[in-house]
Amino acid sequence: MNSNSGMHTNSQQPLLPVRHGRRWVLLRGLGRDSRHWGEFIGIMAEAFPHDDFICVDLPGFGRARNFPAPDNIAAIVEFVRKQSEELLVDGPVNLLAISLGGMVAADWMARYPDEISRAVLINTSSTLSPLSQRIAKPALLQLLGSAMLARLLRRPELLEKRVAQWVINREEKRSLIAERWASFYGDSRINLRGLLRQLQAASAFQPAMVTQPVLLLRALGDRLVSPACSTALYVHWRSSNPATEMHAHPGGGHDLPEDAPAWIAQQIRQWLHAGQSFSADNETAASEPYRGP
Repeated sequence: MNSNSGMHTNSQQPLLPVRHGRRWVLLRGLGRDSRHWGEFIGIMAEAFPHDDFICVDLPGFGRARNFPAPDNIAAIVEFVRKQSEELLVDGPVNLLAISLGGMVAADWMARYPDEISRAVLINTSSTLSPLSQRIAKPALLQLLGSAMLARLLRRPELLEKRVAQWVINREEKRSLIAERWASFYGDSRINLRGLLRQLQAASAFQPAMVTQPVLLLRALGDRLVSPACSTALYVHWRSSNPATEMHAHPGGGHDLPEDAPAWIAQQIRQWLHAGQSFSADNETAASEPYRGP
């Protein structure tokens, strides 16, 4: 298993060639980067030892922090495609994405269907849902306020503690997670402009129809983004794409990879095994429709 955090640029090592198995490109959400996957990458590697997991950071954050954050999803797609071009030479890849990353994945699938075999989208949203469901207003106000204060005082822990309060439901983990997230900044300041531009991009995302198999995972305990947003996407896609499935975690929060990483791996494994027919892997099987949470 190859686990590469980041992307290929002239100043970085190239992505390692895939030896065998599936190839997954992982995309994180608002203001996050590849380091925020935490232990999830290791759990996925154990569950799928023959697969390769490559984390690509969105522009403005992580290893892509020196690139301006676009204010629209289409431009973000073009950026991540550029960073994934070495992988795409060998054929289509799979996407595993959360929140804003899920919007990027959905748009990538729709506009470049030959590049994507399948996708797993976690706690994502779109204009199919009202704004009140797409982000909780109290959370938005608190997070923006904390971001401004943390940037002014150069104390990123003020923001990350607030983020953890909203996206992590396992209370015993919040403090340690917030501390780890705050450590990622080092001497860098919070990219407030990048956050605002990502919010602008997310607010206008309109999902097109997709033809590839999609697994939507929603957390019923999500206090930041309503799980109804995933349901809206499911209904929208399922009408023309029977290879769309959805499952729900009963108590996880918005950052489901932190709250329930093993559960996600289990859902993906069952989905692949039960699975749909994927020409890329020469797999054929019957697809079971979503029956509810």
